[in-house]
Amino acid sequence: METYPKHIFDNVFWPVLQVIWEPFSKKRSHWWHWQETPLLPNLLDAGLIVPGYSGSKIRKNFLSNLWQTNFGWKGVAIISPTDYQGKYRVGYREFSESGCRSEVCSIVLSDKVAVLRGPKNVVYFALSYPDNQILSLSLSICTLKSRVTSNII
Repeated sequence: METYPKHIFDNVFWPVLQVIWEPFSKKRSHWWHWQETPLLPNLLDAGLIVPGYSGSKIRKNFLSNLWQTNFGWKGVAIISPTDYQGKYRVGYREFSESGCRSEVCSIVLSDKVAVLRGPKNVVYFALSYPDNQILSLSLSICTLKSRVTSNII
């Protein structure tokens, strides 16, 4: 899979994880793929609200985060850009008592993607690649991670 920007782990660590970890966790992005991004004014109105999943628990620390995002959170939403056929990257915004967090994934996509559903509503957004134009997203279905077919990233 293509990533932008490239991280050293994309070439060294990711191929190993794709063989020994991802078949069990059914999760294809990892901590180094998610980069904090400033909350740009034009992103405030963009995005698709994906409802939280009642079976998901809150992440409390590093180990909890590792467990929840790889095995604990079972709910996913299948999303894709609306009326767009090119490459893109996906990001999210989540709001909490401590403020707003916004991150973009470095994995470059070209089709539908399954995004995790934590315990709270999250706003997902898409940026065209490589020019970072804001794209509209549509929600195909909310389902369980175990039901996602292998052709969806």
